[in-house]
Amino acid sequence: GDTLIHAIAMRGETHKSVLAQLLLLKTLQGNSVFDLSQCNYD
Repeated sequence: GDTLIHAIAMRGETHKSVLAQLLLLKTLQGNSVFDLSQCNYD
């Protein structure tokens, strides 16, 4: 299954600013909301 990040990345250059902003999001604890180093399926 594709994640939100995958779906936006597949849209290409027209969505690169949206992707960049999503990747900058942090939790209240300062962790990245989207951890690209983690597998998104079991």
